[in-house]
Amino acid sequence: MAPGRTLEWVLGAAHSTVDWDANNGYKVRVEADGPFGPLEPLEYVIILGNLKGSRAVASGNLRAVALELHEIGKATNRVNRSIRQL
Repeated sequence: MAPGRTLEWVLGAAHSTVDWDANNGYKVRVEADGPFGPLEPLEYVIILGNLKGSRAVASGNLRAVALELHEIGKATNRVNRSIRQL
């Protein structure tokens, strides 16, 4: 995965999926292969209770989305020109 990128999963509505009073800790192990072979595995412990009261909306704004779409459009145009030249 490129640096600075994230993966996100929707788990459902917090009030129906999390018992905030319980000790809900989950260990996550990330194993990956990089361009030069396997990477050192990383392990994280995610304690759902720590998320209580945290911000639940994605960071960023529509301007950032528009700029990214503009960049995607420019890249698509470059690919189209390359294909036409072939």
